[in-house]
Amino acid sequence: MRVLLIALALALSACATEPRQMQVPGDSAHPVLGDPNSMWRLHAAASTADRTAAHACLIARNGGCDDLIQKSCNGSYDEDLQSPALARQCDWRAMVVWEDEALASLADLRGKFGGEGLKQLNDDETAWERSMLDDVGIGMDMYEGGSLAGPVGAHIRARAVAQRAAYLYEIQQMTEGE
Repeated sequence: MRVLLIALALALSACATEPRQMQVPGDSAHPVLGDPNSMWRLHAAASTADRTAAHACLIARNGGCDDLIQKSCNGSYDEDLQSPALARQCDWRAMVVWEDEALASLADLRGKFGGEGLKQLNDDETAWERSMLDDVGIGMDMYEGGSLAGPVGAHIRARAVAQRAAYLYEIQQMTEGE
């Protein structure tokens, strides 16, 4: 039993620290954003309060949304409990919230665009996802083989997805006036 648990732990840690192996839409049946099998969707619980705060931050358009969820999450724990593992859990929680915001905006925009506009939106999303995964890989490579690679990758991705959600929300708002 112990050997099985160790093998499972090693397999999960390998999955969680290899973002470059994920495929982008068009390359695979598994999307980068909103993948129901992603580690953060399986192991992070985003609350209604997280979702409400993130959406309110987007509506306010005052910036500073990038680490909103992480600050709330980390702030709910005693300072003595802070660790890279906890930070990673908070980043995973943020990724769930911001991916959902980005996906909601993308769904709305895809419903509004057609033809060349829709193609351009989809091409832009694919290019962004590739770039974001490359950025995560670069950050993780700085700690290759170390225990900080995963938390660093999660933080880079969480911030990138928050920024993308804000960008897509702005585009969505611009199309409301048309």
